[in-house]
Amino acid sequence: MPATLSDVLDALNLSECESIFSHKWDASMASMPVDAPDFLTPEQFTRCRERATLPADVDEALREAAAAVIADPNLLRFAWYCHELLYTHLDYDTELTGDWPDEIDALGELTPVLWLLIALSAIPRMRAYHQRRRVPEEITYATVTHYPASVDFYRLNNGGRWGTDPRVLYWLRNHTRGELYQLGRFEYMVRPFAGRVRVFRNRADGRAIALADEGTRFNPEGTIDVEGSAEGWTARLIAGDGSITGTPISPAGVALDTEVSLDLRTWHAVLAPGYPLLDVHIPPGGGMTLERCRDSMQQALEFFPRYFPERPFFGFGCVSWILDPQIAQWYRPDSNMALFQEQLYLFPWPSGERDGLYNIFGRSDVDPATHPAGTSLERAVLDYLARGGRMRTTGMFLLTEDFDHFGENWYTRTQT
Repeated sequence: MPATLSDVLDALNLSECESIFSHKWDASMASMPVDAPDFLTPEQFTRCRERATLPADVDEALREAAAAVIADPNLLRFAWYCHELLYTHLDYDTELTGDWPDEIDALGELTPVLWLLIALSAIPRMRAYHQRRRVPEEITYATVTHYPASVDFYRLNNGGRWGTDPRVLYWLRNHTRGELYQLGRFEYMVRPFAGRVRVFRNRADGRAIALADEGTRFNPEGTIDVEGSAEGWTARLIAGDGSITGTPISPAGVALDTEVSLDLRTWHAVLAPGYPLLDVHIPPGGGMTLERCRDSMQQALEFFPRYFPERPFFGFGCVSWILDPQIAQWYRPDSNMALFQEQLYLFPWPSGERDGLYNIFGRSDVDPATHPAGTSLERAVLDYLARGGRMRTTGMFLLTEDFDHFGENWYTRTQT
């Protein structure tokens, strides 16, 4: 009788995880190869490791983890199942990978290496898609260069152990579906705009202004009210006879507690929720000078129309802690992050108490009184937290028509 999901999870002491894994078990087992899956064979994972430019030092850990998985029938079924959930069963919610186990008893400290083996197996699927779309090999190569940074980040925060965090696995589906491409400093994919703002452009002078969407709740600071502040306010967006009235958003990323009316003979809509944008992902690594940012974005403006003309877009968008407009105060106003922000139209985004901490420290439960600081940025963040500060996730857009003004602080300059 075939092993059930419950049987395997019980054997691996993972019964408490059944709710996040109860998806297409039978279909996954039916497709499981008789021999070891390719992603567990030295030939494939070594080739993928080389393409990912990871050091050969990791090979021993990869071989040891793969051998341990193959030797245990339940581990083997579970590993194959996770692989299929991530890459084959595309209706599986990849956000659930954040709840996949950090350690499996039967693997111990090799558990993160299993996740790395599964992560590396994205590369052949990604390359096959790129080849079908005739994406240049150098872009394929660049798009997998995030692996060393991800593995180094994991090692830095986990005592030098090899592996990767399961919470980052969700991102790899963007690779295997041919959606994400690294072009210079940034990665891009076309995504619907998710900001709760609507943007209008002046027909005469080209200025742009963002108005908050109807019903958006703000706190007194002009950021999204996630805590139910009694002193906040709720934005209105009223379409009148030839006009639109609403709460303006400053390009500095905060809502203003006032209303403006736009004459629709002079202003026209250019961006709203759902419009496609080039979603910008900012890989770790520093060196985010304005020159590198501009070059990367210029590459994206040329790449997508050439190779994916069926994916139109209206500009760039991003949501990140890197866009926190407070960075100029708690870090440096001349930092690359602060200078980049000045070229964008920022808007408020819901934020929590721990935003950005995992990206900086590899964990969210950081105690500013005791956590070590290895860089000037880490020191600045810890000092800011110790003073009671809170980092803010913030959104941005940069419309295609305004890209020629990159480097001119266009949105801020034209608001005054």
